[in-house]
Parts: sequence; structure tokens; C-alpha cells
Amino acid sequence: MIRGVVFAVLTAVTAMRIATAEEGQLNRKSEDTFRGYAAGEFRGMPYRWLKPLNYDPKQDYPLVLSLHGRAGVGTDNRKSLRIWNTAVLNRAAWRKKYPCFVVAPQNTFAWVRMRTVKAKIAAVGEEAIRSQLHKNGQRRLKSLLEKPDYSSLDIVFNLLKEFRKNYKIDENRIYVLGGSMGGYGTWAAIQEEPALFAAGIVVCGADCIYLDVGRARDVPIWAFHGTADGTVPYEHGRRGFERLRELGGNCKFTSLKGNAHGIAGIAFRYRGDDTARGYVTEYSSDRCDRESNVWQWLFRQRKDGE
Repeated sequence: MIRGVVFAVLTAVTAMRIATAEEGQLNRKSEDTFRGYAAGEFRGMPYRWLKPLNYDPKQDYPLVLSLHGRAGVGTDNRKSLRIWNTAVLNRAAWRKKYPCFVVAPQNTFAWVRMRTVKAKIAAVGEEAIRSQLHKNGQRRLKSLLEKPDYSSLDIVFNLLKEFRKNYKIDENRIYVLGGSMGGYGTWAAIQEEPALFAAGIVVCGADCIYLDVGRARDVPIWAFHGTADGTVPYEHGRRGFERLRELGGNCKFTSLKGNAHGIAGIAFRYRGDDTARGYVTEYSSDRCDRESNVWQWLFRQRKDGE
């Protein structure tokens, strides 16, 4: 009798897991959580995702795409969660104030769309591209060109389509953010698909040199960079901002005086400038929202302008 009950329970649990797996690619491994984030896999790309607190399936929610930096590269589906994911976005108080979906994919090299890279090289030549990169970027370009079919952003954009299909996502409030390589990825994602995003936060990254930064002219962007950054030079971080200032774009740029590359903990908790410390924000035009709290700023941005 007892064996029969145990067998029935195990059978039911197995059936539930099979049913969950068959719900679609978004829910694979969804029973596995890490720091509050469920696990999934989409077309070979692992990702972590967070539902809104007190999720209501009848309500539309914003979606935040979170792109990790070089330290998050891999396939473990854990390193992709960076300090802003695990010390800010998964906190109950933050989730209560800003109910949204968070999607944090993990890739094995860089946030790129290879057809864009190939088209740029064909147009201007590899040396012209190399001249715009610092030494680390030049090494990665060489490695990238050895991966002719690598297009992580294509997978990410399709992953977002799946979320938009399976959940009630507010199409006017899809955001992207990231640090370091994820900062580059944020610029790249916005420049590749400017009509998709309502706003973006870039931390210690630089604009995508394979595209014209003017494509991001109408997307609100807030970029942060440490003046003593030895990994991604400060002047590279300013490059996109300066171009958007020429174009009358919608970009804020916050300089963090004396800080090196590890500024994510400051940027993703930013509540306003501190001129005494050299934390100063510049604006590319009068179009920029002057809101000083980074999260209030982000969630105020809408594609429909309301």
C-alpha cells in the first residue's frame, strides 16, 4: 500500500515536470532557482528570469533585459547574474516599487550580431575598425572574426519575442541595461533595434562601432563611466554621448571621478550627483529627463511618451 502511494506521488511529480518542460522553451528548468531567478534555456542560450512580485497575469508589465559583462561569460547560468541582479533587482522592496520582468541571458563570447560586424568591415575595412578599439577590443575582434556565425543578439531578440508572446509585456516599456561588455551590448542592442527599447542604462561600456550611433538618437540612454577606468577608457565611454550631443539626442552621461572599472554598485544605486566627489551628469540636449534617481528615471521612460 505504502509503495503504491509513493509510486503514485513520484509519478505525479514526474508528470508535472514533463508538463512544465513541454510548456515551451521559456519554462525549461524553471523549477531551478538561484537567488530568486528561475532558470531557462532558449536555442542553446541559458538565461535567468524574474517574474514581477505578486504577478497578475491580467496586467501588463515592463521588461528589463540585463546583459552581463565579460565576467559573466559561460554556460553555467549563474555568472550571468551580476551585482545589480543579485543585490538590487531581486530585493523585495525594489520589486514592490518596480514590478517588472527581468531577463538575464548568458552568452559565451560577446553581445553582437555578426551580419552587422561583417557589413561594417566590408564597408570600411578591418583596419579602420581596429583603429577605433583599445587593445582588449582589438584582441576580441580577432577572436570574433574566427566565429563567423556567432550572433548572440539575434538569439536574445528572439528570446524577448517569446516573452512578449507568452506574457503580458508592456510594449512601450522594454528596457535594456548592462555593465562593461554588457554596456557595449546595451549600446549594440539599442543601435540594432532602436524601435524595440524605451530606454537603456550603460555602465562602463562604449557605443557599438559597427553601427551609426545616430540610430540611438531617440532612445533615452543614461551612461555611467569612471574617469580612471583602465579597462574601457573613459574617452571611449564618452564617444557615443558626444556624438548624440551633436545630433541633439536623448543621452545622459555621468562621470564618476577617480573611479576605475568597477562602478556597477554605484551606477545601479545612483540617486543624484555629488559635485564634491566629482559625480556629475551631463545632458546631450533639452530632451533629457533630469530625474536623478536611476530607477525612477528608467521606469518613467516610455516609447509612447506618456
